[in-house]
Amino acid sequence: MTRVRRSWRSPRHEYLPTQRGRDLRPVLGALYVWGNRQLGERDESVVLVNEHTGDEIDPVVVDRRTG
Repeated sequence: MTRVRRSWRSPRHEYLPTQRGRDLRPVLGALYVWGNRQLGERDESVVLVNEHTGDEIDPVVVDRRTG
């Protein structure tokens, strides 16, 4: 995480992921899917959504070489 000043009027900061943190997103997505699968459909605790559309997403792992 990197600390970024959010406002120049007040001493507010936000923490944003570094490139290494962004590189972990597929791994975290796969862990969310795995965890939800272990709980079963009725007990789903995490729903991932597209930040722009709000549509639910279902992350998948794809081999880069074979697709």
